[in-house]
Amino acid sequence: MRKILFVLATISVGLVLSVLLIEGGLRLVGFTYPIFFVPDPVGGGHMWPNLKAWWTQEGVAFVEVNSLGYRDKEHRKEKGEREFRIAFLGDSYTEAVQVDFEEAYWSVVRRKLSHCRAFSGREIVPMNFGISGYGTAQAMEVLRHVVWDYDPDLVVLGFVANDFNNNHPAWGGSDIKPFYVFDEEGSLVLDDSFLSSPSFKASASRLRHLRREVAQRSRLLQLLLKIRADFQRKRALQESLEEVEDSVGGRFSKPPEEPHVQEAWRVTEGMLAMLDEDVRSRGVDFILLITTTGHQVHPDPEYKVRRRELLGVESLLYWNDRIEDFAQSKGIVSVSLAESFREFAEQNQTCLHGFDNAVPCGGHWNQEGHRLAGERLAEVICELEGVADARPGAHPD
Repeated sequence: MRKILFVLATISVGLVLSVLLIEGGLRLVGFTYPIFFVPDPVGGGHMWPNLKAWWTQEGVAFVEVNSLGYRDKEHRKEKGEREFRIAFLGDSYTEAVQVDFEEAYWSVVRRKLSHCRAFSGREIVPMNFGISGYGTAQAMEVLRHVVWDYDPDLVVLGFVANDFNNNHPAWGGSDIKPFYVFDEEGSLVLDDSFLSSPSFKASASRLRHLRREVAQRSRLLQLLLKIRADFQRKRALQESLEEVEDSVGGRFSKPPEEPHVQEAWRVTEGMLAMLDEDVRSRGVDFILLITTTGHQVHPDPEYKVRRRELLGVESLLYWNDRIEDFAQSKGIVSVSLAESFREFAEQNQTCLHGFDNAVPCGGHWNQEGHRLAGERLAEVICELEGVADARPGAHPD
């Protein structure tokens, strides 16, 4: 028995020392793979509050998260007398962890508007509420439960291609996030049944939170998480490549025929109209920013020809143009970036999407893409009639 206990003790000490050595070695070489996202009862999830970490999965940027769980600075709820606050809603394009803070399009807007005469003497304060994976319903819930507490003068919603999928439960997510659905009377109503789903309850439990806290402090556990995530990412890419091409590239790049696609369009347009009405009913301006995909604005014209042939469509901009037409029909101020991005990319033979450590000319906006988006958006904001006088008492003397 003593020999057995001695062997077990020796093995235990060896394991502990091995773990400590690996942990120390990973810290010494600077390895880190922190948990960036946690469950949230409003939008389904947000970033880890007060996190400070490097993002290296696509692009390289140092990310600082505020106490609310968004990639932004801290903001007081009370607005300064000369502040002009712009709330940015959206998904990973707006979250913008792929680029440095000052390179994100909302930071570009701040700098550009400082030269706009309409805002002379005002302090432009961008407030970022974008979260990776968000759809329009999640953005609406964040607006209603979080954003209004910070008294914005202008609300900007970034709309992206995969928002259609994110807006309909047919493509998953009903157990982890809110949706808006049509009731029997044809009205859009909130479906927040995810709050009672076993999946969300387990993810939001104290035990799971404790596990995340431990992993957030252990480089070894983070290494194991990275290995698992890399494996799942590769497997998902292989299994869903055709599905991704169909859903993001095909389903919404032509007039809808499938019932779920038609419903996704109907729900999406209904939510955009509802969001605009909600914002403007409070005396606040609203802008719909219609983004791009790497395929649409690739610098090689022949690439886009091949892409159209692959999808069997006449234009790669169907969803962009339809959303823009819908916005105009409802009196919603919109900024569609596709044509200006395409022209710039072709003339300068440069990619506006993609990074050296990710998909070339694909994925999210790179630094140049953010710069162009911010400049174009700032032009529209600067020319927006009466926007600088949006809040009584806030305009400079």
